[in-house]
Amino acid sequence: ILPAEFCSLLRKAGGEGEVLFKVSETKASIESTTGDITTEILSKMIDGSFPDYARVIPQGNANCWRVDAAAVAGAARRAAMVMPDKSRGLALALSDGMLEITGSSTEAGEGKEEIAAICEKGGATSVMFASDYLRNVMAAIGGDAVMQIGGPGDPGRFGRPGLRADYVIMPIRR
Repeated sequence: ILPAEFCSLLRKAGGEGEVLFKVSETKASIESTTGDITTEILSKMIDGSFPDYARVIPQGNANCWRVDAAAVAGAARRAAMVMPDKSRGLALALSDGMLEITGSSTEAGEGKEEIAAICEKGGATSVMFASDYLRNVMAAIGGDAVMQIGGPGDPGRFGRPGLRADYVIMPIRR
């Protein structure tokens, strides 16, 4: 398992030149060359075993909604502006062709945003996710996004039609 900070550096290492990525059982390295400058970043692997991902990804969620990922990311950013701690939860309510995203704090009140959503399966549902996680997932998906949400206590499964990548966000308990 690679540390998250190392993974974020991996994305930034691209630059203009060549990038060499090496992995062994105990360490990983990125070597990036731009012109006459070579940079190498080393990381120790995290000890432990990776969880069985098939058990983590929710299957058969009762509700499936299609949204514009950029619109959700923007609405989540705006709704979270009232929250002093951006990692706190945003309430999502899906019903009647609309996704309502609400952030609140005792100091600043409530920030509420609504965007269009198309119900492909199931019906109305609600859940609370960490603001940062929701925005990051939507930014990674881009374009059309499919949100599969079972209910308030269930993890959400996110993806893009035709893309073989799934994103899972665990809910925040109210």
